[in-house]
Amino acid sequence: MAQLSSIFDGVDGEIARLKFMKTNYGGIFDAILDRYADFFIVTGMSYACYSTTGHPLALLIGVAALTGLPMSMLFKEKYNTLTGKAFIPEINDGVFRYLPANRDGRLFIIMLGGIFNLLLPTLVLLAAITHFQTLLRLYIARELM
Repeated sequence: MAQLSSIFDGVDGEIARLKFMKTNYGGIFDAILDRYADFFIVTGMSYACYSTTGHPLALLIGVAALTGLPMSMLFKEKYNTLTGKAFIPEINDGVFRYLPANRDGRLFIIMLGGIFNLLLPTLVLLAAITHFQTLLRLYIARELM
């Protein structure tokens, strides 16, 4: 379901652009809905993991994943606001541009975690890659600014 929603999300944005129906409000609305969807997906995974194991560590890992999810978008937006320049992952992230920390990559990881019933490792991976990418971008930004 997460992967299917990602596909529909991308398709509706492309259709809006092709039909010249793209608006600034639509961009903000889409970004906010994406964050809500991410929150509910990871919260559901965390709860399912906790329900299965009964271990509070599952909830802590879920919180770590939840705090990392919006960081990719937040960093790029804040960088653009402060510098007036776009942070372009394909250029600025170097070899780490292949890290699946953007939303499509994260939803793909979630899909695989669901298919293989590996919720806890999926949450650990989400937390690790999102926070790693954020720390790496902070280091890169220091050099760029």
